[in-house]
Amino acid sequence: MLGSSFSVNHFLNKYTKIDERKLIYEFELSGNLVYVPAYDEASTVTQQIKKLGHKIILMTSRNYILGQKVIDDTVKSLKLNDIAYDDIVFTDDKLYVIKNYFPVLCFTDDNIEVARTLQKGGVITFLIDRNNIYKNIEDIRKISTLDELLYKLIKRR
Repeated sequence: MLGSSFSVNHFLNKYTKIDERKLIYEFELSGNLVYVPAYDEASTVTQQIKKLGHKIILMTSRNYILGQKVIDDTVKSLKLNDIAYDDIVFTDDKLYVIKNYFPVLCFTDDNIEVARTLQKGGVITFLIDRNNIYKNIEDIRKISTLDELLYKLIKRR
């Protein structure tokens, strides 16, 4: 989710991929997904991006195949966190969706693998790197806050 401060990539690094998927599924079905806090600036930044005239399409790889509950919890969380958006897409293949359905000006993600895939696919991508974990990685654009994205969009005008 745009603005989720819950990063399973950092939290689950001691688990195998199978354990990690199981833990994520259990969490997503628990109902606690609703209470994951957004980044502090997510509400303000998304509203300001909309005021600039941009559409916000959220893409998440949350496991919508687990049922309507995951979809409902995601939407409820966005509402509770006052995140502005125009559409939300649940997908495991963000590049395919962007290329075929939602051409975008730019994209942000907190998963380095997704960010690299999108960038290699020709999508201007910013990796959200709040804790400067990827400071030595130079093959991808990075931002540490969503405010930085807003600044780049304003500067581009």
